[in-house]
Amino acid sequence: FPTETHPAICTLRTGQSYADVVIGIVKPDESVLWIRIHSYPLWRDDVMTPYAVVISFSDITQYKETEHALRKTADSPSEGGRITDNNYDLWDWDLVTNEMHFSRRWEQMLGFEEHELSAHVDSWHKRIHPEDDKQVMKDIQNHLEGTTPVCENKHRLQHKDGSYRWILSRAVMVLDSSGKPHRMVGTHIDMTDSHGIEEELNEAEKKYQQLMAIQSDAIFMVDAQTFTILDVNKATTHLYGYSRHQLLKFKTVELSVQPDKMLQLIKKGMKSTVMLYHKKQNGTVFPAEVTASPFLYQGKQILMVAVRDISDRQQIETALWENESKYRQLFEATSNPTVVFDANTQHVFDVNQAAVDLYGYTKEEWLLLKTEEVSAEAVKKRGAFSASKRVIPLRWHKKKDGTVFPVEMSTGNTYLFHGRSLVCATLRDITERKAYEEALRQEKDFINSLVQTSPAFFVALNPDGTIRMINQSMLQATEYSLEEVINSDFLTTFIPKQERPLVSTEFNTLIQSMLPSLMEYHLLSKSGNPLLVEWHSRAVVKGEGALDYFFGVGIDVTERRKAQGHLRLFKSIIETSQEAIVVRNTAGQLVYVNPAYERLFGRSSKEIKKLNVSDLYPSDSLEMLEQEVKEALASGDSWQGELEVFYKDNSVFPIWQRVDAVRDAKGKILFNFSLMHDISERHRMWETVRKQWQEYQVIFHKLPAMIWYRDHENRLLRQNQHAEDIFKQYQKELEDYTDCQEVLQSGQPQTGIVHCLKHENTVDESSSAQNAEQTLEQASLRWLQFDKMPYQDEQGNISGAIVFAIDITEYKQSSNSGNASLESDHEDDALLSSVFEASKLGLCLTDDRGRFLKVNQAYADLYGYRPEELVGQPFTIVRPTAVYDEAVREYYSLLTTQDEPVFVQGQKEQHRNGQLFEVQIMINKVILADKRRLLVSIVSMNMSVKCH
Repeated sequence: FPTETHPAICTLRTGQSYADVVIGIVKPDESVLWIRIHSYPLWRDDVMTPYAVVISFSDITQYKETEHALRKTADSPSEGGRITDNNYDLWDWDLVTNEMHFSRRWEQMLGFEEHELSAHVDSWHKRIHPEDDKQVMKDIQNHLEGTTPVCENKHRLQHKDGSYRWILSRAVMVLDSSGKPHRMVGTHIDMTDSHGIEEELNEAEKKYQQLMAIQSDAIFMVDAQTFTILDVNKATTHLYGYSRHQLLKFKTVELSVQPDKMLQLIKKGMKSTVMLYHKKQNGTVFPAEVTASPFLYQGKQILMVAVRDISDRQQIETALWENESKYRQLFEATSNPTVVFDANTQHVFDVNQAAVDLYGYTKEEWLLLKTEEVSAEAVKKRGAFSASKRVIPLRWHKKKDGTVFPVEMSTGNTYLFHGRSLVCATLRDITERKAYEEALRQEKDFINSLVQTSPAFFVALNPDGTIRMINQSMLQATEYSLEEVINSDFLTTFIPKQERPLVSTEFNTLIQSMLPSLMEYHLLSKSGNPLLVEWHSRAVVKGEGALDYFFGVGIDVTERRKAQGHLRLFKSIIETSQEAIVVRNTAGQLVYVNPAYERLFGRSSKEIKKLNVSDLYPSDSLEMLEQEVKEALASGDSWQGELEVFYKDNSVFPIWQRVDAVRDAKGKILFNFSLMHDISERHRMWETVRKQWQEYQVIFHKLPAMIWYRDHENRLLRQNQHAEDIFKQYQKELEDYTDCQEVLQSGQPQTGIVHCLKHENTVDESSSAQNAEQTLEQASLRWLQFDKMPYQDEQGNISGAIVFAIDITEYKQSSNSGNASLESDHEDDALLSSVFEASKLGLCLTDDRGRFLKVNQAYADLYGYRPEELVGQPFTIVRPTAVYDEAVREYYSLLTTQDEPVFVQGQKEQHRNGQLFEVQIMINKVILADKRRLLVSIVSMNMSVKCH
């Protein structure tokens, strides 16, 4: 064939497709190969001519030869009525005798050997499928009657193995000299494989029609040559608003507002997808995703064009982009490191700049890590990340340089993103906070150990008299448990009813004077056993001068014992609040607040929307927002700092706040946002540390006892101010008296060791009584009692010893002077007793603590008591309950300020039976040689008035 007529050349030159072009090719053996050719072009976007041609071939030689054989057989009968053995499945049927001759290939086609079938027409007819037999006979009869020029049909013949083969039968009749049908010759071609393909094509056609009906996208079938629309589905009519009849009159490019691009898409001749704008019948223009797929159909180049309206998708993508922009700016602006990770694989998905700055990894390095790779803890010891764990107070992480540091972690619920289950974790570096806590813990442990190992009683009372702290020594001595007495009233729990007014007055004196006091009063144990305790008390005030608590150190002078004390002060610094976020537009209107913001201000979002910014910030903070923040935002920067805000109840508290803005491509502010959190806890923590340090120093240095601490090698490490003042010039004695070698070795405490200090030498209690008396007569003697207690660490190992010393000089002197004066006072006692008993007036003697030292019979009778029942009791026992406080104040006023006798007339007293009566009293103050103050009272009945 001439090259200029080849379809490939024509397609390349013209851009047109060609189909079903039949060409014969002469082979070297001079046989002819017949082929059917299809060609179609390939296009690029930037050119108007094809850059290549796709050619498909199919061999049709067999069909051509069959056609030629049929024509030849019809024109000239074969010799001897036999069909020659050739390559065709030929047959020859004698219509008169019904003899039928088959070619060898025909028999092989059905699985038989040569001559295995009889030469009769039944060998064919009996093998026809029952469903096809009637139609085959009808087609043969139609041809014999001259109705059809050629007898052609498809039917099924039974193979030797029982299966059926699809056969294409073509035959023509041969007439005799009289014009009647004499013979019929034809071919049988095995079409089983091609028939299966045809059925598949039919099935595909049905599926195509079903898909066209249910497809939600608009589908066009377009002639690639003329661009006319061949077919559309229902979705196309709904999308464009035209009927199917109207659409079939259009060309595809006429529906696009970009016909040039649509034309380029069609001319490409290959599957491709572009985004174009199409128009509907009402003139509405919409964005569309257009996909063109070429295919051959009945020799024509056809394009299936799918059009999808992507208006909603564009809106969603635009909204997603805007939300992503907002999220990204908020994500990067938060001050706390934030890590987003895969909940299933623990791979890091995203981090903000704060995480990059804190850990030292670049963002690219972060995205290659798993969460456990930044952990400094063994994986098996750590809790797994999950939505169920919202706040993890402590985790140990490591930076890129290997630095290990503590963090607090907050995680939210998992959420799906692109098919991945993600978790957002907010981290806080709590290194500084842990350092404060550790310093506070060490100091607290030292003070706790000091108080726990003390044999003295320690108690702290709130201003309302309830018990804030009490040590173990006092609990053991009083037989109570901590749970029974904590937060209970001290006076009603421990103080006998008769002494409560005196102790209450002492508390009032402490509040007024703020000076340390020394006082003795009884404690009642749980079983009712009284303990006489010497109390060293003081009032501890807050920074602003208000009373914080009473603190007392008691020494049990009943049994001269000391027990370990226990100081329990519970403090905790916990901050778990999440970052609060607020978004406002350029007009200052509230756009969004998160729940943390609502909790921060104690208001709901509805309440906040009704408020102005001035309702949330004091004037100083508003001024800072107006000046610094607006200036920073106007210059394109962000602002951060500390401000004060109002809570719902108008109380003021400090916050940290960061303000930034979201801008468009031109830098114009679209809206601004703030991130903030409460920093009250941080301020309070500093104040608490400062106050607690002062509190501990007051306790340590103001105790009336001397305290030393030695380490496990018996080296003196620390002493309080009182100990330093006493032993400033007694370093040798200090080393000897506080030596704890035996205590450290044995682990057992040593108590009740008495030493005496003087300018020249020392005397201990092991000296003889005669030497002791001589020493006491010398000047500048100080008697001290030492207790040595081993101190154990948390593992129970002895890490040192604490030494306590109490000055007992006054007790020593009082004891000696009392013995010396016993004999001289013995004779006076008899005289005094006779005077008391002989007097008809009521006489009583009370000490400086308001207790009866002596009463005569007349006084006891006056009140309905026996003398021995009144001795040792407070004088308020004979006064009405309603005047207790006033009576105590008057008593101490007479005792301290009044030097002249006082006469009181008409004073109300109370009989033992509760009856009230009036008396007249003469009161006189007596000062003894040891400077003790007593009151002598002479009482007589006022006979003129008696009241009940």
